[in-house]
Amino acid sequence: ALPISLEEYLDGNVNDLAEKRGECSEDPVVLEIYHLLASYYLKNRDYIKAAKMYMNDLCYNPRRFDSWTGLALAKAGRIEDKLNALDVRTELPKFIERHSGYSLRAFEMARKLKGD
Repeated sequence: ALPISLEEYLDGNVNDLAEKRGECSEDPVVLEIYHLLASYYLKNRDYIKAAKMYMNDLCYNPRRFDSWTGLALAKAGRIEDKLNALDVRTELPKFIERHSGYSLRAFEMARKLKGD
């Protein structure tokens, strides 16, 4: 399960992300597997699975620049796919509002991390 702070941050409900890893494995395989799976799904344009794996990786590695940018790209890819399939008059505004915010906040965190 995602830490509440990560979900709240991506939803725009909080401005700062608490860096609390909680109780998690120190096994190197566990610490890398979500990132590797996310990259695989992103490269294969399965944006929903990619976003889920990147979010799981961020629970273990909240300062991983590659996961923040990957999450942003996965959300942006999903927006692009939906733009091609939605009824622009009725469904599009709600969808864009929700998912563009996620993507922008993920890019913003990646920018902050790269500046560190």
